[in-house]
Amino acid sequence: MPAAQKLAERVERAGVDGRSLRDKREVTPAEHRLGWSAGLSLDESKLRGSQLLQWLIETANSRGMQMKELAAELGVSYGYISQLRNGIKPISGLSESIVDAAAKFLGLPRIAVMIAADIVKPTDFYSETMDMEGLVDASLKVIQSDPEWGPRMDPEITRGNLRSKLFVVNLYEEATGSRLLMHRAT
Repeated sequence: MPAAQKLAERVERAGVDGRSLRDKREVTPAEHRLGWSAGLSLDESKLRGSQLLQWLIETANSRGMQMKELAAELGVSYGYISQLRNGIKPISGLSESIVDAAAKFLGLPRIAVMIAADIVKPTDFYSETMDMEGLVDASLKVIQSDPEWGPRMDPEITRGNLRSKLFVVNLYEEATGSRLLMHRAT
């Protein structure tokens, strides 16, 4: 017996067809958006540049926008957004016009969008002769020795990837007004 027929028989035996109930129930705009805006799936979050997608989705959701409206704001189609989410099109391959539109939509500098899309990496701000990993590790040691901030830092961060470690250093610099990475490009 085909699966569809089995399902139909189970619904008939139960006496309830969920489709008819769904059609009668009023659905809020937030429920309409939930399928695409609840955040990225685990597979989607593993894509290079997924941080930009997350920001776009969260911002669109907070504004009560549908995915088609987000696509229109970026000057792309609904299908293009779907291809980015599915990894068919690389997020890191966004055109200049889409980067500009995303920056405007998010209210962020273009460089922030380019970093979130993994077009530009934190390592791009350092020359090849600099040992960025060494600079960041030395900065983490300074943070660990800080009497106020050191106890707050998870020691596991020192085993993290360079991007995560750099993020912690940047947060510390912002919070304290200090500058640990003196060789950073300005």
